[in-house]
Amino acid sequence: MKKHFFFFFSLLSCSFCFSQNATAIDYKWGIGLQINQVEKRIPILEDESATGWDDGYLYNGSNHRGKTTNLSFALGLVAVKMNEQNMCRIRFGVDRIDIKLNCKGPDASSGTSFINETAFKRRTDYLFSPGWGLILNKDRINFYVGLEVPIRYYSAAQLHYYYETGDLVTGVVDWSNEILAKNFSAFSLGIGNFVGFNYELKQWRFGGELSYAFTYSRRLSKSTFDVIDINYQSGTNTSSHLDFEPKISEIGLSGVQPSFIISFSF
Repeated sequence: MKKHFFFFFSLLSCSFCFSQNATAIDYKWGIGLQINQVEKRIPILEDESATGWDDGYLYNGSNHRGKTTNLSFALGLVAVKMNEQNMCRIRFGVDRIDIKLNCKGPDASSGTSFINETAFKRRTDYLFSPGWGLILNKDRINFYVGLEVPIRYYSAAQLHYYYETGDLVTGVVDWSNEILAKNFSAFSLGIGNFVGFNYELKQWRFGGELSYAFTYSRRLSKSTFDVIDINYQSGTNTSSHLDFEPKISEIGLSGVQPSFIISFSF
């Protein structure tokens, strides 16, 4: 924990090192596209044991023969007002979690059975983050550092897992297991630091950024969890349903998030 606090306040202190007397009166606007690393997990709150869901379902297919397709993305729109020394900005972001697993084929452990296994996880998150920073210009490169207040809404994740096994020769299914879950929605409010650089090419800017925040996170809804087991040979069907209430909140640290930004100034 101490090293996280040291990292945060080191970045914070750097921001004041860039402070200079403003001489420019020509303020500029900039608007850009930000491509972020995807935040797959909800900070602090995502408790796999509480929902019965393990993300290993998405990556560890039977006998590690599963094919995982990850269509997740994280995009943002950045609006900035700046002069030579200062910047005020607002970020709007959308994170889409979309991960699928498919695994079909013979069961290597028996040689006489087949296994079909599928899983998916889907969630959409939204970000609003106002911030302020200081800029240090050097030729065509400018460095910046600042503070922001990230406010994020995590929608309820849709989770599904299905597993079946049967006779490899006849194709008859012997047994199946299915998990249907809807994870909680949540929000987080934080105070964070961002540091980055831009390369200027006429009115275009290309650069990278790192951001980091202390966050307060809270669940907004309950989670539901259903398991269905079917034994086709005996004709038995077993099902269970669980609800988990949302009264959980925590204060913690987000991960360091790298991103790439392309913007246009006018």
